[in-house]
Amino acid sequence: MSGKQILAATTTEIRAFVRMEGKNLANQKKVSIVCPLAVLTPSGELDVAGKEFITFGLSGTLVTDSDNGYTSPFIYQEIS
Repeated sequence: MSGKQILAATTTEIRAFVRMEGKNLANQKKVSIVCPLAVLTPSGELDVAGKEFITFGLSGTLVTDSDNGYTSPFIYQEIS
């Protein structure tokens, strides 16, 4: 098994690489957005005892990862 384990109530933030794909609603083009470094925090409680699927929100900040050569907090690319 690979991945990352986080023990409950011990980590207040997660530093992550984030990649999103979608559509630019202004011009209808497919896009890719890469955020080399995002600092994410939970925006509410996580109810693991409920009978529904677990859902939770995250809020965060994009950080310019200059230690790894990036000069901006995200990269926007239109996919053709």
